[in-house]
Amino acid sequence: MRIVYFLLVFSFLFSCNNSESNNQNSQQRTRDEQTESKKELTEEYSNDEFGFSLKYLSEFRLLESQLPGESPVINIYAPQEGLAPPFAIHEDPKIAYIAVLPKGFGVEEPSGSKKNFSSWQPQDPIEIPLDKAESKAYLLKNGKAWAYYLKPRALPENWESYGGIFVHFRIKAFEAECFDADGKAKNMKTCDPMGSDRISFSGDIDEDAKNKLLRILNSFELRSSKKDDISEWIRLEEPLPNKDITSPLKIRGKAKGNWFFEADAPVQLLNKDFDTIAESYISAKGAWMTTDFVDFEGQIEFDAPDDERGYLVLKKANPSGLPENDRQYRIPVIFPPK
Repeated sequence: MRIVYFLLVFSFLFSCNNSESNNQNSQQRTRDEQTESKKELTEEYSNDEFGFSLKYLSEFRLLESQLPGESPVINIYAPQEGLAPPFAIHEDPKIAYIAVLPKGFGVEEPSGSKKNFSSWQPQDPIEIPLDKAESKAYLLKNGKAWAYYLKPRALPENWESYGGIFVHFRIKAFEAECFDADGKAKNMKTCDPMGSDRISFSGDIDEDAKNKLLRILNSFELRSSKKDDISEWIRLEEPLPNKDITSPLKIRGKAKGNWFFEADAPVQLLNKDFDTIAESYISAKGAWMTTDFVDFEGQIEFDAPDDERGYLVLKKANPSGLPENDRQYRIPVIFPPK
């Protein structure tokens, strides 16, 4: 009898200790999640050409690039091994990213279940004013959104009418199934979603990565109009966007005379994280004290970074230092492999 009593007491104490340990672990996870959710969006990005700005977490990466057909894309994504940006709308389910597509995506939209926001209420807080008829949610079998295509109600200048923002959440344990017109399962290799077949996706959304993307999304500021069109200030002839560059890089083009001060204007070369690699200047050829376009040229020497992509930035000379007088023209460039 004493043995039974002892075992009962021991079992009770072990259960209490185990419960207390589980509670402590649960509380620690909650504290970790709260700490993660309070991380500040420390990185800032502004795009004058397409009239928007945003903030993002330092652990994310931002890339300006082009899709096939010279369609511009700006990606904000969580880095992981094996990624090959730029990202559009048909990507690996494990990737968490945002694709800003000012000119649209130019391909068929994702397969599977989808609903527009006119008939479906998003479960996530989205602060951007949207065209609900054109904005869509792409859904898993359980009804949760694995991606959004968001059409702002008021598009910034230089966006095409089919431009928008694609938000792709990371999906764990992803599976795709195909069904024919009669609802019978079908091999994915012979599936024809463009015909009568239907695709269904299932999996679990990575909530932590999702919340980070939503915080970045809700930091977007879209400007319906810009100060002016940058092409009315400067026109770059060499180098061209998304082309290989080598050192020394020759730079030439035309700019209005008031782009310069004392006939010069600054130039920067940045890596993919917008860190400065090299600085130089361009010089006006001939008389620069005019409001007309004048030819310019210059060059910049640099040591190529390990990363393949970067940016060339031409800045308007601004001796006053006043922010309202700032202008810049930026293009993506490709560094030679080491």
